Amino acid sequence: MLVTILLASVGLALLLGGAEWLVRGASRLARYFSVSPLVTGLTVVAIGTSAPELAASLISAFQGFGDIALGNVVGSNIVNIGLILGLTALWVPIRVVDTLNTRLIPFLLTVSTVLFLFSWTGFILSRTEGLALLFLLILFLAYTIRTARSKTGTETASETKHPTDAQAKTGVQRSQIKGFLPINVALILVGLVLLGGGANLFIRGAVEFARLVGISEAVIGVTVVALGTSLPELAASISAVRKRLPSMAVGNIVGSNIFNTLFIVGTPAALFPFAVSPSLVSISIPVMLGFTILLMVFCLTKRTVSRAEGGFLLLLVVLYFSSLLRFS
Repeated sequence: MLVTILLASVGLALLLGGAEWLVRGASRLARYFSVSPLVTGLTVVAIGTSAPELAASLISAFQGFGDIALGNVVGSNIVNIGLILGLTALWVPIRVVDTLNTRLIPFLLTVSTVLFLFSWTGFILSRTEGLALLFLLILFLAYTIRTARSKTGTETASETKHPTDAQAKTGVQRSQIKGFLPINVALILVGLVLLGGGANLFIRGAVEFARLVGISEAVIGVTVVALGTSLPELAASISAVRKRLPSMAVGNIVGSNIFNTLFIVGTPAALFPFAVSPSLVSISIPVMLGFTILLMVFCLTKRTVSRAEGGFLLLLVVLYFSSLLRFS
């Protein structure tokens, strides 16, 4: 038992360390090549914070543990809304911007429903369904980038009319980063290696632990693996609250859940189609849909997630995980 826990702990540490190095190296390269903060956030940061989930789901699907591959994402989405958003709102009430209410949260509910329907038909995620999820992700990113550019175009134009100290400073930073290009590329490569190795150790430890204590792989995926791989989102939300930017926590959570549903499920399914257990489809995914609907109701009513609502989310997620572990 001790060796199994140690194996999973080392794997989780490698996962988180690999994600940190990957984001650091990629964000520096993005600045060097003058990639906008928006595009960097939608690509580098999104991939970086979801890298543990991606690595865990890919390795699980490749090794034939479909319940862990899907349960990891479903559990992470539940944790993001119930635990992370609940803690954030309990600390500081969160005011929700209109874009989240009118576009992103309804889109999250839509893609979550699509995932449920794909999983429910035959209890398998096929290559075609995986590619369909990835296609939805491409459409979502294209629409988001196009909308953001149309809104910020005038601001960008006004900035370029005054090539003063800001542009000079950018040029200095660019020249400084250029000298460290080999280091940044090495950070990305080492981060990828750590992600792969860490995911392999973490999944092996989680599966062995499930067998030792008699818990199904689906429950382990939804609980232990999901909680472990959601640590980057938790760290990002806590950082946002400490910087007095609680609204960023909602955007981080909603964006992460969309990315998890479309990319972290779509990629393993497209590469290694896998079967899922009926219990995962009939219990955990509906619970994920329930948390998403609850989030939409909270945000649409008063355009704020209050402390009371944050506490309610925390209570629900604790009850859900306790029931899942007790009756598994």
